Amino acid sequence: MSEPNSLYLSVHIKPAEREAFLQEQPALILSDSMWQAWWEGRSMYQKQELKEIPAYRCAQHADVLREFLQDQRMACVEHYDAEQERWTFVSLFFSDNYTEILPMLNMLKRLERYVVPQSEGQALIFDYYWGGSAIMAYISYSNGQAHLMDYVDMQGLPVEKKQQVKGTMDAITEEFSKKFGEE
Repeated sequence: MSEPNSLYLSVHIKPAEREAFLQEQPALILSDSMWQAWWEGRSMYQKQELKEIPAYRCAQHADVLREFLQDQRMACVEHYDAEQERWTFVSLFFSDNYTEILPMLNMLKRLERYVVPQSEGQALIFDYYWGGSAIMAYISYSNGQAHLMDYVDMQGLPVEKKQQVKGTMDAITEEFSKKFGEE
């Protein structure tokens, strides 16, 4: 049995747009060439055909994130920096299963309509906590679009993006270590 990969999201988004995204109801996305290329580049057992990208079964995106934040086993942190208009969401223990991550990727793809168009951001599901470098999924936000990239290893990411992710993940890991180490 493998261990769960971590989820990292960091985007530039205005408060009203963030709230609109959180209030949006999750909805199914049909697979297209971008999804197909990403799916074909993944290595997994008993790979099924990817016709649609399922959505979480909640009334709003906020319900999904609230549920994750309440589940201590996922070790989630959310932060919105109002001055920088930067939203960060992290789960140290998200998932190790491609089928399970599809609804999150759907949600992250839908976020593209809400981020500041001329900004950059990223979301990835990767082997952070266990010391590996494998990437399950990587989404790059730029020019008002979310692109599902074919990265499979952290070595392929630009240095500045790796450093940004590592700095945030290290700080959150330390925060959780202090919080649960003192109890």
